[in-house]
Amino acid sequence: MGAGIQFFNHESALRRYIADASYWVYIVHVPVIVFLQTLVMDVPLHWSIKFPCILLVTSVICFWTYEHWVRYSCIGRTLNGIRVRPSQTGLAVDKAAQQ
Repeated sequence: MGAGIQFFNHESALRRYIADASYWVYIVHVPVIVFLQTLVMDVPLHWSIKFPCILLVTSVICFWTYEHWVRYSCIGRTLNGIRVRPSQTGLAVDKAAQQ
């Protein structure tokens, strides 16, 4: 507990992003893993090579789909609440400052 309070007591954009994406990753990762395991099932490599590859590819697919298909869509609003794209935030601030 003390180490957690000491080292993780500040705001972190990365941890916030992972926390926002966690439910989507939880939902999507199983079918992705099953699909990838089916693809590499007959590949003649040791499991210690296949496992990290499947883990990496699954992570990339899950976070990519979260960022591009979910975060700013109606699914993202349902999972995490309303998010505004950073580029839209800058434009809104600029327009407000001009008026």
